[in-house]
Amino acid sequence: MITGGKIVQFKGWASVNKTAGYWYFVKGIDNGEPGTLNDEFDIKIWEPGTDPDVDEDWDRAGGVLQGGNIVVHTKDK
Repeated sequence: MITGGKIVQFKGWASVNKTAGYWYFVKGIDNGEPGTLNDEFDIKIWEPGTDPDVDEDWDRAGGVLQGGNIVVHTKDK
């Protein structure tokens, strides 16, 4: 899903160390051209048996990118 032309979000199922059933959620924010504003990246992972819409039992990593550039492409209608 692309929100407002600068935020991209997606979620799904994953396996960790060959154990299936983990949920993940990823969000990237395109804050402009490199060198102007810093882009952001966030990932959350829920353990098997938890519900990402209800449970807050998750591991999280993310923040402002120290290098590189997130580019969110939008498609004209």
